[in-house]
Amino acid sequence: MRCPLCDSRTKVTVTRSVTNAKGYAIAREVSEEVTPFTSDWVARLRVCPSPDCAWTATTAELYLDDLKRGWVRKDPHIRKLLRGRKK
Repeated sequence: MRCPLCDSRTKVTVTRSVTNAKGYAIAREVSEEVTPFTSDWVARLRVCPSPDCAWTATTAELYLDDLKRGWVRKDPHIRKLLRGRKK
């Protein structure tokens, strides 16, 4: 992945997944956004190594199959919550 500001190649400084998420802010942030829709994810903190650039981003890696299925998680509790949402 390249920095959108200076085009340098970014570096991954933190990687967290569902299995090692406990107690990490980056994992909590990603989990809150994607857990209702997919059961597996990987969160990465990316930074630009250029000394003249301070760009950082949190990215989420998901399975393409989850996107193809319409992001519906198989967890019955989540399905119940999704059914109750107004469209």
